[in-house]
Amino acid sequence: MKNKLLDLNNHLFAQLERLGEEDLTDEQMERETARTNAIVKVSEQIIDNATVALNAAKLTAEYGGNYEKMLPLIENKSAAMEPIPDAQPRNEPRIEAVPKKKPAPPMAVVGTTGEKK
Repeated sequence: MKNKLLDLNNHLFAQLERLGEEDLTDEQMERETARTNAIVKVSEQIIDNATVALNAAKLTAEYGGNYEKMLPLIENKSAAMEPIPDAQPRNEPRIEAVPKKKPAPPMAVVGTTGEKK
């Protein structure tokens, strides 16, 4: 499928222009209103799907492959984590989370005579 969110935006504005036509009969306006309601319902699903994809991309960008432990416990988690058939492998390097190092304890400064300063 080659449609993009920009295409959805264009469809929504085109429908808005049709609703704004002043020479529509009552019957035509009812048809356009019903059409608008259908477009809105489909648009909401498309936007929700794009939001899920964006959140998944953010999660991957922030945590690399180490986000599974943050997912809520669900039944059959292993099946949910299986790769999608026909998915193309990504050739990008995997970003791994690096654990933060604890700071070293402060060290006493010792002079040449052995006394602490």
